[in-house]
Amino acid sequence: MAHINKFENALDELFKKRTSWLRSAIGRKKTGPPPKITRRFVKNGISNLQEIASNALANKLAKSEFNKHALGKRAWHIKGFGIDEKKSLFEEWFKK
Repeated sequence: MAHINKFENALDELFKKRTSWLRSAIGRKKTGPPPKITRRFVKNGISNLQEIASNALANKLAKSEFNKHALGKRAWHIKGFGIDEKKSLFEEWFKK
């Protein structure tokens, strides 16, 4: 979920800077000079979005592969009378 939020925030920031001329023309003026959209700015923004997307996909793939190979949770219920019997039953359960 964090990757989605990062991606959307970065994309929104790029869009706001790209459309600042239109926003100021309509009447929403901000102080300071308008942002400059350079080729390097766009290139950095795209590489940042690509990195976020690839991290999100890698994380999703890693989780799915881990869940394929990891066993589910198993609880051990105390059985037997005496320490020796409980210990031997626990060792049998643990080996499974």
